[in-house]
Amino acid sequence: MNPTEKKHLKQIIHRLRVQQLTLQALVRDFAETILYYERRLAALEGKKPKKEKISEQYAEFESKIIAEFEKARHNSK
Repeated sequence: MNPTEKKHLKQIIHRLRVQQLTLQALVRDFAETILYYERRLAALEGKKPKKEKISEQYAEFESKIIAEFEKARHNSK
């Protein structure tokens, strides 16, 4: 493998890792937003808000997104 190709592959890996972190941050934001509005709705309805943890929803969303990302990457080969 020549140095140019090696550098190119490292750049691709870096770019993919940045995209992965961006997706993870977006998923976390979505999960927090969903919980925020669920709590607001519960407060308006006079109910106690659910004691769901963001980490549980985030982990579920994250695993789904990563699985789809890996599937798309595998199919593009």
